[in-house]
Amino acid sequence: MGRYNIGNVPVVPYVLPENVVINTSITSVNVTDKRLPQCILGMVCNTTSEANCTDIQNAAIDFFKYGNIHDGLSCEDIQPYYFVCNKSYYCPDPVTSEPCPAGYFCPYKTAQPFIVCNNCPEGSEVIHRETYGYFVMFIYFAFAIGYVVVMLLKRRFERVADEIERLKSRVVDVLDIEQHLVSKQD
Repeated sequence: MGRYNIGNVPVVPYVLPENVVINTSITSVNVTDKRLPQCILGMVCNTTSEANCTDIQNAAIDFFKYGNIHDGLSCEDIQPYYFVCNKSYYCPDPVTSEPCPAGYFCPYKTAQPFIVCNNCPEGSEVIHRETYGYFVMFIYFAFAIGYVVVMLLKRRFERVADEIERLKSRVVDVLDIEQHLVSKQD
């Protein structure tokens, strides 16, 4: 477990393998400590220091200019480290974990519920999809297929009607020829 402190910035812990030596221009720290089995609620700590989770979040935003990279992380349980907010919960701040409200789905690391899920009950662990959209798509495709079938049948009937007209004209021609031949014989 290592730590750094620059001016008024709070101590920010980070995980390192045991017996690692960090040499920087700011400090030289021999990291041989281990995390405490339990920290105070809302803190992360090691054997020599602890830091407030909210201060760590604010340091990432204000001092390091990383933005809110700790959004959706929590240290509300008495643990010596941050953890990702669980699925079906949201963590609006580092020390609060709330069940996801009805009508929303909260995946891991959710700071505020934003995925609308009308069929989801409070604390839903899976997203409940609506079937209305599938029904509408089925109707749409049924109409599309119906339209294609009707157009193909219409085209076929037009061809058949044209063929019938052509055959009628040939029959009329044959009858005219036959009538002409009969009239010549008389």
